[in-house]
Amino acid sequence: MSYGPQAGLFGGGGLGDFAITYGSQRYNWPIVYITVATIVVIVQAGQFLGNWLARSSRTAIGEGGWKEDAVVGAEAAVDGDDDAGDVRRGG
Repeated sequence: MSYGPQAGLFGGGGLGDFAITYGSQRYNWPIVYITVATIVVIVQAGQFLGNWLARSSRTAIGEGGWKEDAVVGAEAAVDGDDDAGDVRRGG
């Protein structure tokens, strides 16, 4: 997690401010636990969405992406192929 939850201590507002104001300062620990769990769920959901988008975009241009084309080109150049792995032209 980032420093976002702690920013509430310095006027950042949001869930961190809520956890500190209504939980920690009033010794209402269930509020703190629920708020921290909510922050963790939100962060994990964002991470999952980002990973899914990255995976989707990678499969849209080919499983290995552009690096796969470069590796094929390098292997072909080592083998002495004149087309040197020009995948888009079928070489």
